[in-house]
Amino acid sequence: MSLLRSIHTIWKNSASLCDATTGVPHERVFTGRIPQTKQYAFPYVSILVVGGGQTGRTDKTRYSRALMSFHIWVDDDDLEFAHELATVISDEYADNCWQIDSTSKVLDITDEGEPNAHQTTLPTTKAWEVVKLFTVFIERQRADQDNQCCVDAFDTSLGSTSL
Repeated sequence: MSLLRSIHTIWKNSASLCDATTGVPHERVFTGRIPQTKQYAFPYVSILVVGGGQTGRTDKTRYSRALMSFHIWVDDDDLEFAHELATVISDEYADNCWQIDSTSKVLDITDEGEPNAHQTTLPTTKAWEVVKLFTVFIERQRADQDNQCCVDAFDTSLGSTSL
């Protein structure tokens, strides 16, 4: 399972995120771009994850971070609902951890503060996009390697590499 799928699965299984008054049904939550937005009435949500970078590694594990954003789209008069939904999203995801698949897991998610809101500039559409940001910390198991190059390349008697 991918990170995005695991994030969407959490939404699907969350009563508060799918609640008719405080949330958005999972059928209206998309990972990536929203397909043909004219077919979807507001509100809807798009979840994006962009790469961050590696933060550390061991002989068995890689640690990385990524930015995760929830883009909440609402009608012009529903800005307050979008901010309330951003709070529900934070309550569900921030400071949380879960298994992604058999070799990967989310270790932690940090909330990056207040959501950002802006109105569309399209003359025929009056809508708000509210963006809630998080940083995701991920642990992935490294592939088993019989290669001992990392161990053999270091000559401990000299205190330097033998390359």
